[in-house]
Amino acid sequence: MRPMEAARSGDDTQPQLDRAYDVSTTDSGLISIRWNRTASEEESKTLMSLIEAYWAQDRDYAVTIVPHPAVDTDARHRRFWGEWHERNRARINRHCRGVAIVSESALMRALMTVMSWFSKDAYPVKFVASEAEARAWAFQRLIERAR
Repeated sequence: MRPMEAARSGDDTQPQLDRAYDVSTTDSGLISIRWNRTASEEESKTLMSLIEAYWAQDRDYAVTIVPHPAVDTDARHRRFWGEWHERNRARINRHCRGVAIVSESALMRALMTVMSWFSKDAYPVKFVASEAEARAWAFQRLIERAR
């Protein structure tokens, strides 16, 4: 894995709570995000610029998101990301091959899966129990696209 500007360092099991996101990427297009705490707008903009760089290079990508159990997004944060997503929906749909989100709760995974059925997005979203499962699914999405 190639670390990015906000990449994690040290022990993978302990979140770096001084950073909202620990991000790493692979040459194949996997963007792995560990979400440690609610992010500021500036921290979110840094992550957004990483994704926008894929669009500028006309590259496909898949995303895994591993939220820390204590992460709770407020309405402002959800609105900020939602507005960015809406403005960029066409580019996201063109380049994003899929998003895998980790949740330890089977009930939460089931609820989020049902909600995702109503999405306007062209890419699939998968809710999984582990980071390993998320990575395997995301890599598979990238391989299928390459065919």
